[in-house]
Amino acid sequence: MVYNHSFPDIVLHLWCLGDDVDMQKWGLFALISLCQDSINVTQDVSFHLSIIADGVANVSGCEHVNPYKLTLLGISQVLPKEYEKARCQLIDINTNVKDEINIDSILYELATNNNSEVALRGLRRFIKDYARIKLGEEFLGHNILEATKNYLIIGGLGNFGMELAEFIGAVNKGRVFLTTRINFPKLENWDLWLAEKGLENSISKKILYLKGIMQKGADINILKGDVTNRYDLEAIKHYIEQNYGSINGVIHAAGIVESGMLQHKTRESLNNVFAAKIQGTENVCKVFLPSKPDFIILCSSMNAIIGGLGQIDNTAANAFVDGYAEYCLNNGHDNVLAINWGAVNEARARNYSALPQFAELSREHIKNRMTKDETFDVYRRIFSSKILPRIVISTIDFNEVVKNWNRVGSLQALLRQVDCHKKDRQEVVQNEYKVPNSSMEVQIAKLWQELLGINQVGLKDNFFELGGNSLIAIQFIGKLTNQYPIKMHAMSIYEYPSLLEFSAYVEQLVREAQEKQQLIDG
Repeated sequence: MVYNHSFPDIVLHLWCLGDDVDMQKWGLFALISLCQDSINVTQDVSFHLSIIADGVANVSGCEHVNPYKLTLLGISQVLPKEYEKARCQLIDINTNVKDEINIDSILYELATNNNSEVALRGLRRFIKDYARIKLGEEFLGHNILEATKNYLIIGGLGNFGMELAEFIGAVNKGRVFLTTRINFPKLENWDLWLAEKGLENSISKKILYLKGIMQKGADINILKGDVTNRYDLEAIKHYIEQNYGSINGVIHAAGIVESGMLQHKTRESLNNVFAAKIQGTENVCKVFLPSKPDFIILCSSMNAIIGGLGQIDNTAANAFVDGYAEYCLNNGHDNVLAINWGAVNEARARNYSALPQFAELSREHIKNRMTKDETFDVYRRIFSSKILPRIVISTIDFNEVVKNWNRVGSLQALLRQVDCHKKDRQEVVQNEYKVPNSSMEVQIAKLWQELLGINQVGLKDNFFELGGNSLIAIQFIGKLTNQYPIKMHAMSIYEYPSLLEFSAYVEQLVREAQEKQQLIDG
């Protein structure tokens, strides 16, 4: 079909029925390859992709869920946003109960395509919705975090992990173990490190944060280990149990976030994201569940639900995490919780000008941020209530969030709004031109000039005021991360919208990446 420059109008994918196939190979990876071929061959021709699978939805609460099949949500949520001509639906059926398979219902769904995700059970159809729960004080039970008990945070030296360490260790006085892949300085060498490296070093900032929470009474221990390596986790488990006793709680907070259009995704780039989220989640549960800790928390993201431009890998990986918590509950483990986090760091919120098609979403993104006190209150309520197997943390009505994201324009729709002719800076912004100075500022300015079609970019210029939008942001981040050994989310440009701010942020990431590599090598 590619050779003949033709592609079918309708594609029906049935390879994810049953459990006797490689779900990644014949599921998500096969569909990504199919969609890439379609985009390359039929840029202006519509096509309709319908995926029929089982094991995606647990309608009754007693149905078998295959977490690998939930990665299909990466396609169904993201493809229509990136490719205007594509329609995609994921239809879940229950193949274990013959009476619940109704061919007429399936054919009707294929013909109408009213929802991107639907579960069919006989003549009944179910669509996903989210109910708001308010965990008031009257609903809270005993806080399961206890002083002197042992709590392991995997990926514990990220900002999120260290904040959790503060809550568990400083507020609740539990003994906290943080894992990292790097050769982090030993406690007795922290002061020497600070003296030699200074306070602006990325490792120094982590040391200062940890010293601060230890001064509040936290018992913090740093262990080296990679969540993608099961033997590392087993060694960590053995060490803690031999020296401190049983592990009472585990939090899997490791993972990386990448942005990039589906058309340019490779199996290698997908596996970079999947390693910590998919393989890591399996390793964590297989290693620690047999010991029956009080809880295992799997940190997921709203990406699993809302998708978005450039988010196929993150959507698929976090959907797996959600599905794995459901899978654990179905198999008798009532101590595994997946948490879909939104934006939790209010301090990084910025004001900026966004183009109209993204303005409403951007306002929702910022409005959803929580302060540190609010985040700690969320932790307290989570650890004082029995909610399984999944919860979404949102400060605003989450169904409205989903609607807003689904209204965001597709890639082609955004492209039509990009003014591609070469513009003079004076036509766009009125502020004084400040010449970029550092090599990073010059490099980023050149990328903005190329992508925004503008003759020059000054230090104080705002990406969005120059004509940037979500699509261009993703393209820009993709080009930048190809040039530098860093990882960043496309949302970073919304938090650091000026050339001066964003260049400083990237320089910081480059320094941190170099320092991290030195620790890994040394």
